[in-house]
Amino acid sequence: MLKIYQKNIRHFLFVFVLCFAFILLCRLVLGEKFDISKDLGYVAVYSALYAGTSLLYPYTQFYVLSILFVFWHLCVAGLKIHFSMLLPEREITHTICYSLNLFTGVAILFYAAGLIKFNILRKAAKVVVSAVYAGCLLPPMTILGYFAVNNALFSTDIIMTLFQTNFSEALDYLMSQNVLLWTIGILVIIALIGLQIYVLNTLKTKSRRAKIFVLAFALCAYAAALVFPKLNLNYVHNLFLTTQSELQSFSKFKNSREAKVNSLKQLNLSSPAKGVYVLVIGESLTKDHMQLYGYSRKTTPWLSNFAAKNGTMVFKNAYANHTHTVPTLSYALSEKNQYNDLVLEQAATIIDAARAAGYKTYWLSNQLKYSVYDTPVNIIGTSADVSKWINTAVGDKLFTQFYDEKLIDFIPDDKTTDKALIVIHLMGNHSLYQDRYPKKFEKFHGAHKNISEYDNSVLYNDYVVGKIYERVSQNPEFMAFVYFADHGDDVDNGLGHNSSLFSYPMARIPLIVNVSYKFARQNTPAYYSLYRHQNEYWTNDLAYDLMVNLMQIKGLPNGDKFLNLLSDEYYMPEDKVKLLHGEKKLPEEK
Repeated sequence: MLKIYQKNIRHFLFVFVLCFAFILLCRLVLGEKFDISKDLGYVAVYSALYAGTSLLYPYTQFYVLSILFVFWHLCVAGLKIHFSMLLPEREITHTICYSLNLFTGVAILFYAAGLIKFNILRKAAKVVVSAVYAGCLLPPMTILGYFAVNNALFSTDIIMTLFQTNFSEALDYLMSQNVLLWTIGILVIIALIGLQIYVLNTLKTKSRRAKIFVLAFALCAYAAALVFPKLNLNYVHNLFLTTQSELQSFSKFKNSREAKVNSLKQLNLSSPAKGVYVLVIGESLTKDHMQLYGYSRKTTPWLSNFAAKNGTMVFKNAYANHTHTVPTLSYALSEKNQYNDLVLEQAATIIDAARAAGYKTYWLSNQLKYSVYDTPVNIIGTSADVSKWINTAVGDKLFTQFYDEKLIDFIPDDKTTDKALIVIHLMGNHSLYQDRYPKKFEKFHGAHKNISEYDNSVLYNDYVVGKIYERVSQNPEFMAFVYFADHGDDVDNGLGHNSSLFSYPMARIPLIVNVSYKFARQNTPAYYSLYRHQNEYWTNDLAYDLMVNLMQIKGLPNGDKFLNLLSDEYYMPEDKVKLLHGEKKLPEEK
């Protein structure tokens, strides 16, 4: 018996030293500093936990399985090096300890499941533990699979997009990608996880290890409770913590917004201005594929003619503040932008400001109203006096129920009000492109089918924008028409508008403003300032400033004359322009 204990102690010490040395070696190779007062304790805890747990299983299988488990997590951390990203000091160490805690925890639970005497309960417990093991493997494997397919790093933006979309839109996105590559990637992930679960279930636990089991369990509980929370330099862990924080932030958006609306009412805003103002928001439209901006195909015949109309201004250097609809329009439709320090949840919106100033507000949309998560954009839309979503699909495969021109039927022809803001949110050029236009607009064909379909959708979008303008400009109180896209699409390279694959075509968007003769006559200085700034840089998170100043809403807090296109003092030099919420700069395009 003594020999057995001596053998176990020797094995424990050997594995402990080996694990401890491996972690230190990783730190040394990567130049991580070692702070004994902070680091020695938790490295020793996880080395002891791993060494103790290894005594419960046959050595070879346990080591292979644990090495694979840690390897996947380390690969995720290594992706930062691949993308020349800053790798925080001690992240490799934290990643090893983080993955060891997860692996040993599952291994101890699996050992406990094997101790159950009743066969059915034992098998059920092992199934549950196997599912937990798969859940621990799925995040790093998903990140690595995403990298393999897209050569990009899976980010919070991607997860938020999944929460803020629905099954049909996600399916449309996948259909626009390399389906074969995605399928292979998913199958490889399933196969790798399945293989590791199979090895786990073939492990034969060592008998009569009650004392070791209790010790390992106690060490695991201690590590999980007291040390695990300190392992905050880990990409997988931080990815989901950040996402959780973002989701909680958005959940507070509605309540905070209501408080902001009440504060605006207390300002008792009033504006002597009158008129009907129209804001049309496009979707996934890059100016690189617009004839108006020099594209070779005649994709925008109406807008190209419209550009020559008196009162029309075409802005040459407009950019999207992000490449996903929700973050883009959350800024574009509110006083929050990339250049101020306001908190999004507490920022007034275009609808708030217009209503407070006495305008009747309309929100017309061909986007989906409901998704997995109520987005700020939908909350903004529903706060209008009149809101209408013509696309009522929820969760079913979406081939656009109505083409965008259907929205024209819902544009108010109300002569009883002389103060109105009409916001129209198009489905525009969102993939799948061939679903966004009727057959008669299938004009362009070529070797690159996807590009031709996109160009056809741009042609149809041009037609719809023209019809909307024709309708609203007939109103005797019509004052101004503004059209911009939420973001673009990099259709040439097949990248869509995925922020983790950012390219500048995703950010290059149109901005067209048309004002009536009445507006120009009543607001001559503002009109000439707007006219002179057509070649200035502008990002669409400044759409709020543009609209409230067009509508001549006075007395709002947080106004900035340097961000107002209608001001002579507008100032946006090239090196000040921010994209992707500050992650990208415009000069990088050069």
